[in-house]
Amino acid sequence: MSEIRARRQAKGLTQAQLASRVGVQLNTIARYEAGLRHPRAETVVLLARALDCEVEDLVQEQLEKARAHLIARGAIGNDPVSHNHST
Repeated sequence: MSEIRARRQAKGLTQAQLASRVGVQLNTIARYEAGLRHPRAETVVLLARALDCEVEDLVQEQLEKARAHLIARGAIGNDPVSHNHST
């Protein structure tokens, strides 16, 4: 979630300041920013609030990666609204 780092830096916050605002440890923020760990949904909401952005702004990159992976596996089609559900 490099988007967290970009938005944190744009706001002039340190990792420690963001961690304090969100209620997590500093090393947790560092792991989020390095892509070593992904925040739970509740934490993404708190991060978005602390960074003055929408939740979607923080998760868009991960959603795109997941979509590309599913397309590569053939689990979904390439069009954005494709829902390939077998019955």
